[in-house]
Amino acid sequence: MFDSFIQGLFLVLEWQTFLIMLLGIFLGFWVGLLPGLGGSTTLALMLPFIYKMSAVEAFAFLLGMHSVVATTGDITSVLFGCRAKGPPRRQSSMAMRWQRGARRAAPWAQR
Repeated sequence: MFDSFIQGLFLVLEWQTFLIMLLGIFLGFWVGLLPGLGGSTTLALMLPFIYKMSAVEAFAFLLGMHSVVATTGDITSVLFGCRAKGPPRRQSSMAMRWQRGARRAAPWAQR
């Protein structure tokens, strides 16, 4: 069992697989910043790109992407100034409510 673990670790840490995982982390970070998109939506959007990859590369890509999507939604809620906790759908609706409230509170600041 330990030999299989070490063999799998070496498969993931090969340079090509590791670069694909870093690409997945980068894409997951930027897609996760978009309000309203979550981990499952991101996985569904990236499925067409993994058909030509090997199984190890595809798994590393999707795992790297899905691991950062959960934390980047918090960055968006902080930037919008809303304290919404929960799924990304709620964060995007809280951001729209915040924008409507800001327009009512400061009508002179509208562009």
